[in-house]
Amino acid sequence: MSGADPPDDRRPRPGAEASTSSFSLLRANIRRGQWAPGPEHSVLAFMGGVELDLRHARLDPRGTTIRVVAVMGGVVIIVGPDVEVRCDGRGVMGGFGDLSGPPTTPPPIGTPPLHVTGLALWGGVEVRRRDREAIPPV
Repeated sequence: MSGADPPDDRRPRPGAEASTSSFSLLRANIRRGQWAPGPEHSVLAFMGGVELDLRHARLDPRGTTIRVVAVMGGVVIIVGPDVEVRCDGRGVMGGFGDLSGPPTTPPPIGTPPLHVTGLALWGGVEVRRRDREAIPPV
């Protein structure tokens, strides 16, 4: 047995996006337009709100996981019509839900789903589906 580490599919490859995060403390944090959440995106909303609009985001081709903790705050994740969502977070005296329903247009073959997980403590996390619209000018 050699001392080399086995290959890890979650490590960013050269040119690949790194994992990212969003944070809100007593304020709003909105991410929309063209951006890359990376293979994992962590969200913390503490007595504030975070909106992640993924309709024009560059999701990782190997899959994207969003890990959310909302404490007396709220997180809204917006996906496009062709994104498959897997949501398995928990709400404690709050709510954690996938309100997106099934994709309204079929996802491209081989596209991994978006995985949303985490905890809402006296707060709320929801995933919603909306049509893509033109990207507003900056």
